[in-house]
Amino acid sequence: MNSLPNIIKEDKDISHWAAWSKMSEKRKEMLEKTEQIKEFIWMIEHDDLRAFTYFLFSQTHPSFWEIPSSSSGKYHPQWENGEGGLIRHIKAVFALCMTGLRRYGYSHETPGDVNLNAEMRDVLAFSALLHDWGKNGDPNKNWGTYTKKTHGEDTAKLIKEELLPKFIKLFPEIKNKEELEDLVNKCCFAIKHHYGIWSKEKIKPDDEKLTNAARILQEADYYSSRKIFSSVDEEEIKKICAENSPVVIKRIGQNEN
Repeated sequence: MNSLPNIIKEDKDISHWAAWSKMSEKRKEMLEKTEQIKEFIWMIEHDDLRAFTYFLFSQTHPSFWEIPSSSSGKYHPQWENGEGGLIRHIKAVFALCMTGLRRYGYSHETPGDVNLNAEMRDVLAFSALLHDWGKNGDPNKNWGTYTKKTHGEDTAKLIKEELLPKFIKLFPEIKNKEELEDLVNKCCFAIKHHYGIWSKEKIKPDDEKLTNAARILQEADYYSSRKIFSSVDEEEIKKICAENSPVVIKRIGQNEN
């Protein structure tokens, strides 16, 4: 494998970063697998956060792309189980998070700070994509066969305390380290609390400790896991994402002005 995914090459702000070309073949192979979710990753408008997302997926365990959403099959509907079930679940959670933007007043249809809305969309996009990234443990050191009950807390800690510093060290081209760290902190808080009352702290959705991003992710993860749904419409998911894409929102804003 001699090239990185085309999606990274399309971004002039990222493609020249020297460390990408120095990746091992194993990392490049993992990165190639992100092609199946590239439209979701590109919902992240912030260049450095999007690059960090790619970096994390380069560290992914190979079976992440193949495992069911529930190792026992008890806690998720049938369409989220079987081969590739976790990826189907992540796509559904992502779309529900984008829908939640409207409910909480962070969309192009609602008044408010455009920059704040964009940040919330970025935080939710990252959090939805990575909320189950460590579902079976540390992808590089302790990946197992079964779901870890503390995967939310463990994933958030691994991303924030180990992989973010590693990314910053590898990529000196980062435009604003402090801004990236702030965004990742917000994302990791949502990831840490994404299973709510089933986490160690048993935090309810109305707990004042939660951020809106954490609440939206919590709800999206919960409702996508209910067995009342017998299938998921991938075309509808793509439509929801397209309607909330940064490009579309910018165009709507320009038309309104």
